[in-house]
Amino acid sequence: MSGRREVEALRRGAGILVYRTRPELAVLLVRETRGAGRGTWGIPKGGVDPGEGAEHAARRETREETSVVVRGRLADLGAVEHAYPGGRGRTRVFVAAAPAGAVPRPSLPEVDRAEFVELGAAWRLMHPEQRALLDRLLVLLMG
Repeated sequence: MSGRREVEALRRGAGILVYRTRPELAVLLVRETRGAGRGTWGIPKGGVDPGEGAEHAARRETREETSVVVRGRLADLGAVEHAYPGGRGRTRVFVAAAPAGAVPRPSLPEVDRAEFVELGAAWRLMHPEQRALLDRLLVLLMG
C-alpha cells in the first residue's frame, strides 16, 4: 500500500476524557448503539470535520453525545489508535474535570447511555484500546 493510501485510510477523531472526583473518581462513558462498536463503552468522541481543530471537535462531540458542555482548559492526553471497518483511526484525547452539576444524558441516536462510571468498572467496560487513558489520567491527577 502506498504512503498516500495509508494516510487517507487513517481517520482523524477527537474526544474528551471527562472525570469527576466526588463521590469517587469516575469518568464519563457512552455506550454505542451502531456499527462495529455497538454495545461497547468508551469516551465521547467522533470525527474531526474538515477545517475543524481537534479541541473544538472534542468539545462538540462530548456535547453532542452526552449533553455535557466542557468549558475551560483541556489537557492533552495524547492519542489512541483503533480499527474500524474499512480502515484505522487515530483519536486525539483531551482530559477535563466535569462541570459542576453535570448530568449526562444521551442526545444522539448513536449513543443509548451516557454516565459517570467509577474507575474500576470503567476499566472493565471500556474499549481495550482506550484503557490506557485511565492510567494517563491517574498520572496526571497524581503529578
